[in-house]
Amino acid sequence: MIQKCLLYPALQKFYNALTIINQIDSRKYIFETIPQIDSFFSEMRNITFVMQKSFNTPELKIVYERERDKFFKNEVMNWFKDIRNETTKEHPFKLEKALDIEFYLPNFSTKTTHSRLTIDNDLNFSDLYKELKLFLDTNYSNCVELYLSTTTTFLENGKEVDIYSVIQKGIEIMYTMIADIMELHPCDCTKCTKLKKEIKQLIDAVNVKKITFSSDLYYADKKLSEGSVIYTHFGSGCSLLSPPTPIKNSIWAINNMPPCDVSFLKVFAYNHIILARIQRSESSESELMPVFLIIYENDTFSFFGPITGTNKSTFYRAIGNVTKIINDNNNIKAILMLTEGYRYTTKNIEQLQSMKYEERIKEASSIVIVCTLISKNLDDIYAIEVDYKNLFDDKYIAKQMLNIIKYEPQNHMAYLIFKALHK
Repeated sequence: MIQKCLLYPALQKFYNALTIINQIDSRKYIFETIPQIDSFFSEMRNITFVMQKSFNTPELKIVYERERDKFFKNEVMNWFKDIRNETTKEHPFKLEKALDIEFYLPNFSTKTTHSRLTIDNDLNFSDLYKELKLFLDTNYSNCVELYLSTTTTFLENGKEVDIYSVIQKGIEIMYTMIADIMELHPCDCTKCTKLKKEIKQLIDAVNVKKITFSSDLYYADKKLSEGSVIYTHFGSGCSLLSPPTPIKNSIWAINNMPPCDVSFLKVFAYNHIILARIQRSESSESELMPVFLIIYENDTFSFFGPITGTNKSTFYRAIGNVTKIINDNNNIKAILMLTEGYRYTTKNIEQLQSMKYEERIKEASSIVIVCTLISKNLDDIYAIEVDYKNLFDDKYIAKQMLNIIKYEPQNHMAYLIFKALHK
């Protein structure tokens, strides 16, 4: 007779491993992170040890070996095995950090500095903050304001492999294997049920944690401050990028409209105007969160976002992330971008540029919804703008849907996206 809780020991070890890796903090020193990585790999390997002990009859051994071969004979799990052997028998994990600091310049360009940190020249976030503050005071103290972001990537010594991404893949493989076996040998006891629920929550937490490896900063008046981020994830692994979905029969389909990218802009604007009306009917202070709609050549779409934060660096970083997505995928033909903007009655542009953002928006005459199209088939950037003051005026909306604005790419915040699409 098959024993109860056949997979309880494996579930407990998996829970242990996830709890350990979820404690990783990119703001700490490398030497503080290495013990967590070593312990994580050890506990992940222990999952298979306890499973071998539980699957101890001839029939169960066949099941275990079949599932092991099905899920573990791949590059990711071979890497897990090699690292576990190294960290338990030879040396601690040889961890390094890649540190990227991206400066968002007034002309919609960026400047990025790259550093490789080892245990010998490591910085925690407090150290980085002090050095960055000194650098900004020395080189940018005359700027009205400056937006920037920092991003940390964990690497294996001397290699350009994002180990946290590989760890996420390994966790996904392990979870799928355990779920597969539980289909064959289910258990609904209290401890297994509770562990399965906690494991799912921990996997989400581990996946979301990668977003915390970036920080968005604001510099003005020789003061450096950090913003907070609000995000919504759509994709697998709590990714901000949703899986591609067919456009046909979706709300983004351009039915009965000219088959061109400008038609996508009109549909995109129309749907977000409806959303804004619904939100403003419930609260006069509601805002639309920035989001990107990615249109692929094969008539599918993905969302990136929504994401926003307490300073504009978060949005500028999102533009950079979308640019990277385009550079990694030649199948993208257009990007639709939702933002909100301020409009001013003054013609004195120099005066506005001399003011910090928080001071400048006080001079704004209105807030507008901006739906922007960047297409590889178009030489300009196109936009539809709707003033919140006239959001419920149907005649005004109809007029704005036809009043499409054309921008020279180099004068638009989405210039990086435009360049990536036209490379």
